[in-house]
Amino acid sequence: MMAYLLGADDDRLKADGVLYGRLLETFVLNELVRLKSWSRSRIHAYHYRTHQGSEIDFLLERGDGNVVAIEVKSSSTVDSSSFAAIITLAQELKKKFVRGIVLYNGKEVIPFGKNLFALPIQTLWT
Repeated sequence: MMAYLLGADDDRLKADGVLYGRLLETFVLNELVRLKSWSRSRIHAYHYRTHQGSEIDFLLERGDGNVVAIEVKSSSTVDSSSFAAIITLAQELKKKFVRGIVLYNGKEVIPFGKNLFALPIQTLWT
């Protein structure tokens, strides 16, 4: 609906990767809020940005302080650089870091190290 309100048809979204990425992040946020509504755990969602400019789209924190980091990529491929901010956060949080996920437009579940995974965005609803 947001794409419609912005007048963002397929051609515009293909031409404007920044707009597409922002819409995709908003879509993922809405899905996370929906999923959070039926979770047994109390979960708080945050956006993470350091003074140095490193950022992670979503941090999901349970009541016990454990954190899952989620980065959203509009690309159909990912590499280790997609996890840079997540790895830095994992080193800071130590045992409170549970998992780092990059959601992307690919089709494969790809492990990138201990508790680091690239997942297709479709996994949010499958």
